[in-house]
Amino acid sequence: MNTRQEISTLGKVVAGLLLIAASVGALMILIGFWPDRMPQPGEKITRYHFEWFNVTLIDTTAANNDTAAAGSHPPTATAPQVSFIADSTKASDSTGADSASHAAVISPAPARHPAARTMHLNTILLVLVAATGFLGSMVHIASSFTNYIGANEFKRSWMLWYFVKPFTGAAVAVIFYFVFRAGFLNVGDNGGSINLYGIIALSALSGLFTDKATLKLEEIFTVIFKPKDDRPDKLTEDFTITEVTPPVLQQQGENIVTIKGRSLDKKRITIKMADDIIPDPSSGETTITFSYEIPPAKKSMKICKLSVADELGNELFSNDFIVKDAGQPVNEPASAG
Repeated sequence: MNTRQEISTLGKVVAGLLLIAASVGALMILIGFWPDRMPQPGEKITRYHFEWFNVTLIDTTAANNDTAAAGSHPPTATAPQVSFIADSTKASDSTGADSASHAAVISPAPARHPAARTMHLNTILLVLVAATGFLGSMVHIASSFTNYIGANEFKRSWMLWYFVKPFTGAAVAVIFYFVFRAGFLNVGDNGGSINLYGIIALSALSGLFTDKATLKLEEIFTVIFKPKDDRPDKLTEDFTITEVTPPVLQQQGENIVTIKGRSLDKKRITIKMADDIIPDPSSGETTITFSYEIPPAKKSMKICKLSVADELGNELFSNDFIVKDAGQPVNEPASAG
């Protein structure tokens, strides 16, 4: 029997219900805050009448009326209106003072409707982005949870990850929205050029792939803030040679020479072996490798000098190799810097 599972049957049911409830809740927020339409290019209106599942853009006339109503001071209490209607009948025995009687008719004043709740477009977008990032994370969490449950490999130590992950996805989606809204989406303040579906898709992917989105944010930050030094006489990084192998060269045959160090590709250098220039060595940041065969005219030499010089001819490094005949014992020389 597999005992690696660390969750009971009741725990599976509760966790499944929580996943469903959280996903449905995020989906309801997304649908409930979805606007009926975006402002057209040139429209200055960016406020919406807000009701759940009925977020409608305020047109220009309604906005002007709301502005005028907001500038007035509504009365704290509405007094009933009293109107007097003259009596057309006259009594024959009435005196002059009672010749005209008035009947008071009391009618209530028309009720003032409370101002409808309004919300700015930017607020709606933030809510939609956060809810979509949350929903994307819930999709990832549900897939991960069911996979581990199905494989009987669920660990209780991951419980905190399952609780924190949706909020992390929502936060990453909001950060991604701010970054791209700042310049990459190239939208204006009036909302006429905002691609709502593009923003929601980006937010969903940010929540679904939070780790990859975080790495992409790091790349963006590195590209934007990476310093670039264009000074013509700037100092280069330290060019350092730390080791040369092999210590001994064979008189006969090919010798593979490797130079190790740091920042070896930061300088244009010339490598010489016994005053012969080495053409096209294989260069990298930490290693330089080339093949060298002692020419017939120099096979009698006992010491072969390696010289590394910069483009001006200044020697940066030198090393003496012992040239060994077949079967000849030798002592390794010390490197000369």
